[in-house]
Amino acid sequence: QKAGYDLLKIHPGVPRDAFDAMAAKADELKIPFAGHVPEAVGLMRALEAKYRSIDHLDGYVEALVPNASGSQTFGVNLVAQADESRIPALVKATRAAGTWQVPTEILLVNWLNDEDPQAMAKWPEMRHVEPGILTKWIAQKQGFVAKYPQADRQKLLALRRKLIKALHDGGVPFALGSDAPQTWNVPGFSAHRELGAIVAAGLTPYEALKTGTANVGVYFGTQSTVGTVAAGERADLILLEANPLANIANSSRIAGVMVNGRWL
Repeated sequence: QKAGYDLLKIHPGVPRDAFDAMAAKADELKIPFAGHVPEAVGLMRALEAKYRSIDHLDGYVEALVPNASGSQTFGVNLVAQADESRIPALVKATRAAGTWQVPTEILLVNWLNDEDPQAMAKWPEMRHVEPGILTKWIAQKQGFVAKYPQADRQKLLALRRKLIKALHDGGVPFALGSDAPQTWNVPGFSAHRELGAIVAAGLTPYEALKTGTANVGVYFGTQSTVGTVAAGERADLILLEANPLANIANSSRIAGVMVNGRWL
């Protein structure tokens, strides 16, 4: 706090006693915390502690599994035991906690779907990735596919889509994030892929676009200057060649960008 930090990012592996001590001190200093939900903490304790946001839907699949332990890759090894009847209760608890979601859905889609990583390596944005890093990404994807049965991978992705839709329909606020520059997620490009992933989960293109525009202003308390197009707001704008409300993929058809009033 003395150094000026104003948000704590929680990573996996934090023990429960350390988490409880951190949460108490963070509340005392009025520093919000967000991020992963360590297995020793669990989703319900995270919501009780009022995470500002939860990333990756971390902890949600585990919370659907009685006596879950040993979770791997956000629950892919536990998904066959998930009790989906618990989803409404989790939605209600999340909304009551005021905890936002940044699902980074495209991250898990890229990791666990059946797309050939050699083909993924030819995506246009991969020209920005150092070849040695791209080789590691290919190997990681091949490892996931070899380690986890296709049925479990597909079930996890379907369950995550269901969770995203239920949380959003239940009034839980969402913000856009792709976890870039995590594997396969090139900054900028992956935000557009994330828009497509959350539309695939059931949000409308309009609702998806709000997660990266108006909702961002709400999250940071800057909605009077950021996130919508109105007189007096900061001139950060993207001009598109086609309507993203008709097809969310049109968000990538960029004619130009204005940054703080400067046209590019």
